Amino acid sequence: MSYISQEFKRVLLKKKISLIVTFVFIIIFGFVTVSRTQTYEEQLNQSKGTLYNFKAMDKAEIIKTGISRYSKDIAENEKLIVDLESKLDKINNYDKTKLDAKIIELEKQDDRKNEYEINQLKYDKQYDLETYNLVPKGIYKSFDMLATFFPVLFLFIIIILLSDILSGENDPNTIKLLVTKSISRTRIIISKFVVSIFLSVSIIIISAITFILEAGIHLGFSDYKLPFDIGSRYVLDTAIPLTTISSQMSYVSESRHFLPIWSALIILLLILLISSVSIISIIMFISTISKNPLISVVTNLILIVGSGAWCFLKLTSGYLIAAQYGVVCKLLPITYMIDNIDVLSGDISVRFNNSISIFFTLMVCLFWIFIMMSLSTYIFAKRDFD
Repeated sequence: MSYISQEFKRVLLKKKISLIVTFVFIIIFGFVTVSRTQTYEEQLNQSKGTLYNFKAMDKAEIIKTGISRYSKDIAENEKLIVDLESKLDKINNYDKTKLDAKIIELEKQDDRKNEYEINQLKYDKQYDLETYNLVPKGIYKSFDMLATFFPVLFLFIIIILLSDILSGENDPNTIKLLVTKSISRTRIIISKFVVSIFLSVSIIIISAITFILEAGIHLGFSDYKLPFDIGSRYVLDTAIPLTTISSQMSYVSESRHFLPIWSALIILLLILLISSVSIISIIMFISTISKNPLISVVTNLILIVGSGAWCFLKLTSGYLIAAQYGVVCKLLPITYMIDNIDVLSGDISVRFNNSISIFFTLMVCLFWIFIMMSLSTYIFAKRDFD
């Protein structure tokens, strides 16, 4: 523990300027993002305008965009519009005195399609929601920032901060002095890994607190009980055709659960934390085999950001392509950091056309941590520093 403490102090001194710049940037990023928040009404109008523009495209533009991509964009916009209209309708017509009657009415219909609405109504009753609880405010916005914007921002920050965690020691030959002391090489590399995890966890937690405070102060905290569905499970149903706009995954009845959004936010942070640790292990491995810190940074950017962009493009190119490349994407931890909302909700299975759970995500991340750290430790132990 004493060496870890010393290493932590040394890294803080070495990276203090970078860390200060990072936290200032996070504060500015949060403030700008919060100030540009749109209401449901504004989002709906924007989506309708986008859909109108898509449908107004001429044949040449559609061919240039790609028929499959055009069809997918149309379908996604139409789905988003229906979803926003449904949310607005619920808020505008919400009456908690009628919840019991609605639940009884829907249950009498004995239709599986009503399951989502019934569970949501039961949630509203259980948590005694008022109309103002249903309007997205600060907690929802901070959740959105962490889920959609933060992963990409975090990747760049953590790669720049940690890519030279070992490779940077070669320049002033600090590492040569370390290995000549009575400290095992395994202890050295494990200490650096622990310090790297502590820094990344601190960045995630401080960012979350910053976003929550900024969004809450600007928009309010009244949405802390806003329902968020998690844990949906799906099974493969080959009777459903696999196309660009349809997956073969069939929802497992009663597998979805509703939680207050503040609880979902905590689970989201855990997903971000475990996936970030697996990515740090990859950064550590690249830093171990690189003797030049610049090469380490560039290599990490190419491999991690590049693979993340590749997976994102494949997963958003339609269910047919996502199913084709999903075998590779589902084994990469970067996928789960970028697609964290779908991991939380369980809808990532629909994208992959394959059953994916939070447990599977955890196993993939732990596998990468074990492999990368084992290789890093072995290579570092065998390296000649003369």
